[in-house]
Amino acid sequence: RLFSFLTPFLQKAGYNVSDREKTRKIILAVYKNISRGEELPEKAAIFYRDTIEISNANARAVLAKSTSRTIEISNANARAVLAKSTSRTVVQTFLAKIKPQESLDLNSFSAIMKEIQNETGIKKQKKQDLWMPVRVALTGYTHGPELPIVIEVLGKEKIQNFVEQVISKFYSD
Repeated sequence: RLFSFLTPFLQKAGYNVSDREKTRKIILAVYKNISRGEELPEKAAIFYRDTIEISNANARAVLAKSTSRTIEISNANARAVLAKSTSRTVVQTFLAKIKPQESLDLNSFSAIMKEIQNETGIKKQKKQDLWMPVRVALTGYTHGPELPIVIEVLGKEKIQNFVEQVISKFYSD
């Protein structure tokens, strides 16, 4: 019932809902963070975007006005996460680890994050230092759907593309 009720809101926003399983996963990932169906397209936008932009604009205003397929990393908290030196290390190491992977799923993602933790010495207890940079690179936000769902829905190619964009746009010296 939830799927039947919420899918039209995604369709009305212009999102492709032809892959019913992907649409179901997206709805399940975000429905707890909405109180009305009209809010779904904004919360689900991270799954339908193709590019990441780094800006100083207000994230909510950008998303509300945007019909583009771009995620704006404009939230000050998200930008602060990426600005940490440990974040650069995590994001660059994450990219190096996912490139040789044929695909990326929950198991391989967890293993990669464990490898990054062991190789960099960034402790799991410091969630912001280990997990948050990856979350921001993939979604543009410090909060949102669980990362395993994001990983599963986006897939390896889109994840790699987003991480490469963040490195290019945020860490280019």
